[in-house]
Amino acid sequence: MENYQTSFTTTRFFDLDSQRHVNSATYLSYVRQGQFDFLHNLGYDTPYFTRHGIYLKPELIHVQYLRQLAAHVPLEVRSNAWRMSNSIYWDQQIVNRDSGELSAHLTTLMSVDENLLDKISLCDEEFPEPLLTWDIRQNFTNTCKRSEMDYRVRHIDLDGFNQCSDIVLWRLNEEARWRLLEDVGVSFGELLRNDLSLFWINGIYCYYGEVGLNDPLKVYTWISRVDKVRIYIRQEIFKDSGKGFGDRILRTEGEFLAVALSRSKPIRVPEILRAAFEPYMENTQ
Repeated sequence: MENYQTSFTTTRFFDLDSQRHVNSATYLSYVRQGQFDFLHNLGYDTPYFTRHGIYLKPELIHVQYLRQLAAHVPLEVRSNAWRMSNSIYWDQQIVNRDSGELSAHLTTLMSVDENLLDKISLCDEEFPEPLLTWDIRQNFTNTCKRSEMDYRVRHIDLDGFNQCSDIVLWRLNEEARWRLLEDVGVSFGELLRNDLSLFWINGIYCYYGEVGLNDPLKVYTWISRVDKVRIYIRQEIFKDSGKGFGDRILRTEGEFLAVALSRSKPIRVPEILRAAFEPYMENTQ
């Protein structure tokens, strides 16, 4: 799989989060722009999408974070796309132009309008392995507590297609992870006092329903499992369509490392986190 198309951007201070590196939702904005740039080069400009009411809707996204990014870093966003049945499979890389290092790798399976498939080559390889093997379709087992956070979609959450952007949903998921830490008694300040941070290295997103203006949402967050050095956090977003929060919107699982802030090095998951997470841990064996 070669012949990537490249677009360029530079990280901004505004892209950094409280950990002082580029936020995960910002990575998603980079690759989403890369997708539009790729399709624009095929003759599908932005007015084409708005004129025909076509929205690029992901079904699955797998993301791998390899290196942190600070502000003012020049980036290449390398994008390629293949037709897989009635969907597009995107393979996208975010590369530091100064060092040549790969900072993030995202693969996306996306349902699209059939007209967009005409100019995209058919993929003759196996189904992308990360999207196939990372199975999070099983329902919550109801064997532990879950953190809950409510939200109502606002006007500023809508994109140019009057849809609630999945970039907003990623930020909502992140805020809900902080809520989980508060619920277990390990706040942001407590992490800093213990020289700790959680660094996201892998994740999968499964999309279901759509979200519009004023939709009430509820985010559930809990711990799937903890091993020696990794923490796996599960999340689901549901929408209330008038009969309670029964419409699933998004299901995710993220793989995190515990990191010593002063050394920027992964460490064994400390006891302060293990003990705090236990009531919210689904698999304790």
